[in-house]
Amino acid sequence: MTQPPDPNEMPGSSPPPAGLPPAPMGYQAPPPPPGPMDYTPPGPMGYTPPPPPKRSNRTGLIILGVIGLIVVIAVGYVALNRDSLTGAVDALQVGDCIDEPESDATITEVQHQPCNRPHDGEVFAVLTHPAGADEPYPIISGFDDYARDNCVPLWETYTSRTWATDVELDIGYLHPTLTGWG
Repeated sequence: MTQPPDPNEMPGSSPPPAGLPPAPMGYQAPPPPPGPMDYTPPGPMGYTPPPPPKRSNRTGLIILGVIGLIVVIAVGYVALNRDSLTGAVDALQVGDCIDEPESDATITEVQHQPCNRPHDGEVFAVLTHPAGADEPYPIISGFDDYARDNCVPLWETYTSRTWATDVELDIGYLHPTLTGWG
């Protein structure tokens, strides 16, 4: 069955596909979009435009690299200059060279020095008094006796000198305060 021609239809136009509403007068629906194989790039024959630039994380990598470099420099500085830094008294180790503290008050920190430069002292032993933390604080002579009995043999071994006759070097020690005991 044929339909009578539409008086509003333009000559040469085709009827709209089934299922779509009719187009307004003089309007034709656009062609369907091309499929994946129907695409022809613009430009001269055979020319293929370059691909779009890839997104990179170059900025993030640069920032990460700079932070890593700063950390390496800081750690290296501390490692190379440990001998010149101030440190806690309770962190002294055998072989540390230090300047004598200038105060007779409570000493919590000492100035480290490289051992190849002039310095006031060198740690040759780190000892723990045998009195337990729950025992009463030893009187100062108790520390003196302990130091003489234990430090002199260690000093003589460390320096290869005899303490009783040496006029150049001496023994000194740091001990805990009454409030720092236990």
